[in-house]
Amino acid sequence: MLVWLAKKSIEYYWKTRPENQRKICIYRITCSRHVYNELENNGLIKGIQAYFYRMKSCNHGYKLSLKKDMVVINDCDGNLILENDINPLIVKEFRN
Repeated sequence: MLVWLAKKSIEYYWKTRPENQRKICIYRITCSRHVYNELENNGLIKGIQAYFYRMKSCNHGYKLSLKKDMVVINDCDGNLILENDINPLIVKEFRN
């Protein structure tokens, strides 16, 4: 029941907030999509964990850099996010 409610909340967000009015997520798979997938595939606990991790790391204190000609992000916890997992808009903007 709680998984259903959480998924419906995300679906409501998608319907009421056009994509062009949302914050740009640093991840290739958006935070809301990732959390939705975790809820659907792994249940409430993993969905909640994904939510808190993404909310903490997504738009707070990350650093972009190049390593071996690949764009990487160091998030606020020091985790390394590789170019394949970074939003292509951010990669393109950083390279320009």
